[in-house]
Amino acid sequence: MAQAPEHLQQFPPGAPIEPRATSRLYVLSAQAMPSKMLWFGIAGVGYAWLVGYGIGGAGVGVMVWREGWV
Repeated sequence: MAQAPEHLQQFPPGAPIEPRATSRLYVLSAQAMPSKMLWFGIAGVGYAWLVGYGIGGAGVGVMVWREGWV
């Protein structure tokens, strides 16, 4: 029977793979970085505020123009 390559022999089938403390992914996940969902939420609220501000400003501009104040 053929033997698995040497780099795969250290992980037999079904064995749990523990993260190493020196692993880059492990170090990044241990730093409690905010999730992407949080960043998308912050950006979404910001864009919604900008769009609302633009629509409100346009509405006020139309009202001022229609009243003949300009």
